[in-house]
Amino acid sequence: MPQQPFYYVRICKYAKLKFREADKCDITVLLYRKLLIFGFK
Repeated sequence: MPQQPFYYVRICKYAKLKFREADKCDITVLLYRKLLIFGFK
């Protein structure tokens, strides 16, 4: 998987709009990447 895929920015922006916190952005991306990894394996 690429280190910083295009959806990183989209999820980051979505998280910021949704939670208004930068910390939530990182957590959301980490969770999303875990879902992707488990989903494709």
